[in-house]
Amino acid sequence: MKIKKKVAILMAAYEGEKFLIDQISSILEQKNVEIKIFINLDKSNDRSFSIITSLSKKYHCIKLISYNKRYGSAAINFLNLILSVNFEKFDFISLSDQDDIWMPNKLITAINKLEELNYDVYSSNALSFSKKSKKIILKSQKQTDLDFIFEGGGPGCTYLCKKDFMINFQAILNKKKFMINSVWSHDWLIYAYARIYRYKWYIDSNYYIYYRQHNNNQLGANIGFKQNLFRFKEVMSGNVFDYSRTNLIICDEVKNNKFVKFLNKNKKSYFFILLNFYKLRRKILDKIILFILSIILILVK
Repeated sequence: MKIKKKVAILMAAYEGEKFLIDQISSILEQKNVEIKIFINLDKSNDRSFSIITSLSKKYHCIKLISYNKRYGSAAINFLNLILSVNFEKFDFISLSDQDDIWMPNKLITAINKLEELNYDVYSSNALSFSKKSKKIILKSQKQTDLDFIFEGGGPGCTYLCKKDFMINFQAILNKKKFMINSVWSHDWLIYAYARIYRYKWYIDSNYYIYYRQHNNNQLGANIGFKQNLFRFKEVMSGNVFDYSRTNLIICDEVKNNKFVKFLNKNKKSYFFILLNFYKLRRKILDKIILFILSIILILVK
């Protein structure tokens, strides 16, 4: 009989009473794996705490790590959770949002792919859904040399990594834990760390997750005019460059001019972006947008 792989699932939650039961139920239904769910509940005013405590009494594989702290963002919540869990007894670590629905073969498919290819981290496309529509979020375009400077490996809720990778990331994060509150996106940081330290990352062109979109999504699926306008403002304000620089500092790479030269927020750095736009994003449309934005920045800044 094949021994089931042990997976630690890290869930960041906040006022998720509408979604938690559906999401946790879909995790409990995962095939051919042994799971342990660790939950950090950002201080909430709804029934999230009672729902999680009730489920943890029914299912011993659910453990509530924290419930009375105010983290303020999913990124800060996840990174604190990563620092709180001992991963030694697990084979793989996965991230989970509170409001998605996983297909039953999500984890085992990712595990099989990493073992088959001897890769370190897995992510995938996702099926974004809301009351009004469904749309596949495509993140599986060919990786480029410098894509991690301005994007992550897809939705963090699709990530699964080998134990050694997460233990090493945990160690470097612990050294820079005073910077956690400055991190904008935990999944972007994890991807940057993996690419900088030359871990092998596989992005699956299939999807095994229903990625829920609603009014309370912190970042969401980057679908629609409002999300694109928000990201445009983040670029023009210079915030995106600061977020990326924070990732590099945490990864001990801020002194590497190969990367930092794109983030100095001056005409020279915008010119470097213009010359290397095709290396800085994976998706063709995103490459074109970055090319146009770099020209705009050169002209107006």
